[in-house]
Amino acid sequence: MKPKRTLVMKIIKYIFFFVCLYIYIYNPILQIFGFGIIKLLLLLAFVYLFITKKILVVFMNFKKELLILILIVLFLIPTTLLRGDATAETVIYAHIVWFLEGIFIPVFFLYIFNDIFMRSNLNLLIIFASTFAALITLFLILNPNLNIIVRDEIIVDTLDMSVSEWDFRGFSFAESSSFIYGATQGLIICICFYMVSKSVFYILPVILLFISILFNARIGFAVVIMGVILMLAFRKINLFSFFIVIMLIFMVPYLNFSNFINNNDRSLEWGFSFFTDTFNLIFGLDSSGVSNYSILSDTMVFLPEKEINILFGEGRSVFDALGKDSDIGYINQIFIG
Repeated sequence: MKPKRTLVMKIIKYIFFFVCLYIYIYNPILQIFGFGIIKLLLLLAFVYLFITKKILVVFMNFKKELLILILIVLFLIPTTLLRGDATAETVIYAHIVWFLEGIFIPVFFLYIFNDIFMRSNLNLLIIFASTFAALITLFLILNPNLNIIVRDEIIVDTLDMSVSEWDFRGFSFAESSSFIYGATQGLIICICFYMVSKSVFYILPVILLFISILFNARIGFAVVIMGVILMLAFRKINLFSFFIVIMLIFMVPYLNFSNFINNNDRSLEWGFSFFTDTFNLIFGLDSSGVSNYSILSDTMVFLPEKEINILFGEGRSVFDALGKDSDIGYINQIFIG
């Protein structure tokens, strides 16, 4: 009886671990709470570290990161908060959350799930969680009515805060399907490419991850491109396996999935336009002025007028601003400070 109980407890612990890991990576914002459920994980981590008195150890080991956080917040107070911009409190809050969630939760994981980390490869665990997220995306794509219910009644998706209709994208159970989710999946694809040299089976999740980016946030493809360039530069990628994956991905539109293609033609057209626009830009064919790159470069790339504000910002966001506005995160960071 004891070995059976041990096995059951081990299975329960692995399930609990993957639930926590999924929450940590994807942080779905549930309507019932009104905030990302990673906050519950942070609360659990804080309580554990406080009760076990390991919280002091955390602060002692991450003094440099704490100092950076304090300096950033002190810098942001005069550049944003005192100028009265609506985004000021959000920016300061985001940096504090970065420190808490980026350090407290991983340390909590290392204490609670130490035996799992000792037995398993961390990259494999992350890929497993991300593949599960991609399977959720695929299931929601194949069941669009269920996806509507998920977005309307279960999670908060930033796409639904827009005036435009975005029913052809936004298939996830995660925070910010239109940006963070896609970027995260792009990072996981890079990990898969890196791990292919250890096992060819790491190729398999890439197709699912590719689909999860294609139907949500094309910025993930930019992350993959940058990741591949870096891995090529440092010879950390298996070229043969990489080209096999690329060939498989570009074969997808030509496979006979007529019903799937017909049911998702807008999503596929929108997703694959990233590659069309990129190739046109590279080969000098982007003369229409209506591609994503043209819109970004012509209307959304600009800097503060005063040189001092290029260094210290204007304490405001220019996202969806009156007059000049920009959807480029880096431009907004410059203006905020």
